[in-house]
Amino acid sequence: MKSDEHPLEHKWTLYFDSKTWNPSTSQGSSEPPKSPALSASSSSATSWEATLKMLGQYDTVEKFMTTFRTLRRPSQLERNSNYHLFKNNIKPMWEDPANTKGGKWTITLRGANQALLDRSWMWLVLALIGEDIDEADDICGAVVSTRTKGDRIALWIRDKSNVDLVNKIGRKFVSVLDLEKESGVSLEFSANMQDEKPFPAK
Repeated sequence: MKSDEHPLEHKWTLYFDSKTWNPSTSQGSSEPPKSPALSASSSSATSWEATLKMLGQYDTVEKFMTTFRTLRRPSQLERNSNYHLFKNNIKPMWEDPANTKGGKWTITLRGANQALLDRSWMWLVLALIGEDIDEADDICGAVVSTRTKGDRIALWIRDKSNVDLVNKIGRKFVSVLDLEKESGVSLEFSANMQDEKPFPAK
């Protein structure tokens, strides 16, 4: 790390998956970036896990922003594409030990509000790497997904059993993205295992 760089409190990994691989706006190789840990040849990788492309791992603000500013915005991706931003050593899948007892808050944006989708994802990413959410230790990562029936942004949490904390994170999630007065926006919680869900955030 260079002396003039700003270290992140948590290290983060950025992934991408889609029917088409390339999320970059820059011209370059037609081959996707390689990730040995997620190679399709790995005997432990599931078929879905093998489709993930690791875009990078980051421990400073500057390293992360160098990659982030070159990526296509979510609204520029084809349908059924996803960006996944997770803390290092946590994979964006329920089977990861950090996620098995957790759940996720999902915001669905209905309608063609592309500017709102892009703004919301950027604000959430900056809040996560900047530790602007007080309960950051209880957050595993975030996902933005482009879907025909409504684009989605999800915030994954570590432990679904603490209902008060889960709901506090849900309220903070909406507040950080400034979505309280936006139309066509819904919020729901889903748990990894069948269990009692937290009450809806108010």
